[in-house]
Amino acid sequence: MSRYVLERVQLSAQNHPKRHAAVSCAIGGLLVAATSALSVIQRSETVSWPAVIAVAVIGGGAWAAAMAVFVVRLQRRMKPLPPETDPARVRAARRLMRNGELGPDPETNALAVRMAEQLQSIPRWKKFTTTAFLCTTILGVLVTAPAISDGEVGKSVFYGACTLFPLLMLTVGRARLDRHHRNAAEIRRAAEHRTNTEAER
Repeated sequence: MSRYVLERVQLSAQNHPKRHAAVSCAIGGLLVAATSALSVIQRSETVSWPAVIAVAVIGGGAWAAAMAVFVVRLQRRMKPLPPETDPARVRAARRLMRNGELGPDPETNALAVRMAEQLQSIPRWKKFTTTAFLCTTILGVLVTAPAISDGEVGKSVFYGACTLFPLLMLTVGRARLDRHHRNAAEIRRAAEHRTNTEAER
């Protein structure tokens, strides 16, 4: 099995955005459908299976369709890496970009700069994502609190986990993404400085 699975997936996703969106969003839609069905079953033991299936299909299908459009649009904003790019070099370039520092290999440095440009080309939509995560967290608290007060352990754990995820995305996820963007800007500045220095020699 290849050591560079993630890097190969990245290259394939950038060069075949529609196929990548179809596969990844189908998997995500199935997870949302399963979560929706489980939530309905936990809320009522007398709910009919057709109703459960309908909720799962509508919830999972809507999520998958919306995310497919979103993913394709994001991928199209990027200038994809060449499909023949060495996955090992992609991993090394990602490490440089993550640290915000250039390395000794010029080709890897150039690839890191290009990946930094890709990252910075993606819109952040900070206000929208912050509002969405806050609303999801508040909704989760409103659902979790009654389950805790009623002593329903299973529901409390399930809803609590669903509430914790958007909260983590809003805090830890946002902080990590901000750091990646700072390092991407730093490596581009470092590359520009090195180019200017070499041109003056």
